[in-house]
Amino acid sequence: VSILLRSVFFGEYIKRESAQEILSFITDTQFDDRMPKGVPEGVRVAHKIGNEVGVVSDAGIIYAPKPFVLVIANRGVNEEDAKENFSELVKIFWKAEEN
Repeated sequence: VSILLRSVFFGEYIKRESAQEILSFITDTQFDDRMPKGVPEGVRVAHKIGNEVGVVSDAGIIYAPKPFVLVIANRGVNEEDAKENFSELVKIFWKAEEN
């Protein structure tokens, strides 16, 4: 998933305008209770969530000053706990990118 997101971000293998359209679709989403919750307000996060029974995931591009790809997947967890953990993990990565 991270390789795919990186390829879309850099416009590899597909036309740049198609890449931008894909990123727009996965940025403008109603699912902002995972990765986007862990970044400062106004920071773009292009991401795709995943839910299965007992599996909660989110994968995306976080548009920090140096954008980065982050993929988080949990198995055998409570969905609400996982969502809170996602935002806390994103905060840690965000702070690391600031330094």
